[in-house]
Amino acid sequence: MFHAERSVLAAWACVTSGGVLALSSHLAVLTSGGMLDATAVHLVNVIAGTCAAGLAGGIYGLNAMHEHRLGRAGTIGSLLVYIGLTAWNAGGLNLTLRPSVPHLLTLLGTAVQAIGMLILGSSVLRKQVMSGWKRYIPLLNGAWFCTQLILQLPLLISRGWHPFFTLLLSLWGALWMLLGLVVLKQTYQS
Repeated sequence: MFHAERSVLAAWACVTSGGVLALSSHLAVLTSGGMLDATAVHLVNVIAGTCAAGLAGGIYGLNAMHEHRLGRAGTIGSLLVYIGLTAWNAGGLNLTLRPSVPHLLTLLGTAVQAIGMLILGSSVLRKQVMSGWKRYIPLLNGAWFCTQLILQLPLLISRGWHPFFTLLLSLWGALWMLLGLVVLKQTYQS
């Protein structure tokens, strides 16, 4: 049974969290004087990890609108996204408590959620539950994270955190906002 009110609240949580995620890296750059130091990187990870709960709202709303239509792959993809976002959240909070700990949990969580978004996005395309450009948003979200990870690796290996990451993270946050807006639009049309 479709719950429009819950879907709307979940979608707004996704839009808001995506916006905060997009702006968090810029906040860190401003607070650190242009180059991200360790404190600024931890600030971004904590904010981003906290946003994970709201980002899950986009997946909840998508599933609420199309329950049973996304198939087994959609369910598996959604579950991986939830697990990945939970691990990312735990990793961000862990960095608050123990800043010297490696970012393994945040990296693992974001990788798992990206794989989940790729599977979920493939299911959305295959099952044709959305039309037009909107049907590509979940897949694009997962693909963008994989792309940004590939773009980040040379910079991480050579120099550590770089302001270029702010653009990459901002675009990822914008894709989450867009997913929330797509869920909102479809909810209101239902």
